[in-house]
Amino acid sequence: MSLRKANQLALWGFCASYIGLMGLLVAINAPFISGFRRSVVLVLGAIALAGLAVMLIGRLTKVDESDESA
Repeated sequence: MSLRKANQLALWGFCASYIGLMGLLVAINAPFISGFRRSVVLVLGAIALAGLAVMLIGRLTKVDESDESA
């Protein structure tokens, strides 16, 4: 995988984890979703964990230096 793709993957993972975690903070305190708060929290938690996994894959992947052009 090229360095650009690995960095892009890590960035998308960070964005997903940020959206998931900030959504959790909003969902915990939002009074208008009191009926299905547990479902919302579970979905947002899954998004945050998936984002963390994608970010780790992007960081730990082996970068092929021959794909990079100067």
